[in-house]
Amino acid sequence: MEEKINKLYSLIDQTIKYGLDSNYSNRKSISSLKKALVEILFFHLDNEFECDDINYPDINRNQYSYIKENLEMNFPDFGNFKNFKNISDLTNLEDVLIQNVILDLNDIIIDLIEVKYRLQNNGNFAGTDTFDFLFETGMKNKILNVINYLYNRD
Repeated sequence: MEEKINKLYSLIDQTIKYGLDSNYSNRKSISSLKKALVEILFFHLDNEFECDDINYPDINRNQYSYIKENLEMNFPDFGNFKNFKNISDLTNLEDVLIQNVILDLNDIIIDLIEVKYRLQNNGNFAGTDTFDFLFETGMKNKILNVINYLYNRD
């Protein structure tokens, strides 16, 4: 269990740094970000998570408004991308969504900060359960969006 937790901490730190600091604006940063996001996907696939039934108070996500600004400074050429509400519906060509990679990254980073907070303040089960929950309820799709954007912009 300790190895799994240490790996999760490492993946979180590799990812959130791009929102916590504003000095990562080079090509190597994009490659490192891609790698970290792919590793988060594999981490979730490779592990099972136990449920923690305790209901913890929410973190104040508004306190992280500076993350979006840092991401915009670190990746000034990141922008909008097309997506579809239902990618398997090939008959509906009007369900195009315009999304923003900075906003998706912002949400991913705040989710990972919450996971780290739970690990540090509520324990390993709370942290890994929070990771699993946040991953399944939105983080996974946002990570896939960002990875797709990053690979298609090269």
